Amino acid sequence: HLAETLTEEAHKEQTYGGESYFKKHITGVAISIAAHCLPEEYVIVANLHDIVEDTSVSLDTIYNLFGKVVGEAVDAITKRDGEDRQTYLARCASNKITRVVKLHDAMFNATSCHKNKNKTKFNYYLQTIAALEQK
Repeated sequence: HLAETLTEEAHKEQTYGGESYFKKHITGVAISIAAHCLPEEYVIVANLHDIVEDTSVSLDTIYNLFGKVVGEAVDAITKRDGEDRQTYLARCASNKITRVVKLHDAMFNATSCHKNKNKTKFNYYLQTIAALEQK
């Protein structure tokens, strides 16, 4: 898949708990989405969910390569500089694909924090899940 190739290359220098960010986090979220038999757009957005925020890949590139539906979802899941959490989560909840991908992202992160006994971050991600479920 183009999304996987693009994301793996863009995140190649990043790590997640000492492991490849792409192999650990991005792939973990995408596998979670795929395991729930969600449409392909959801899996693509799962692969791209951190790419604009954390790499030099632009939102225009995402729109050009993947189209409007994926572009809008990636735009919605991308945090803005100086944006407060409530505004960010409201935007995530406003897009059906983004809401689901963000829930899976938060669940993946919460699980990792629980395993690492990071109670503060674990609670943060539980609050994220609760906020998205209320929308």
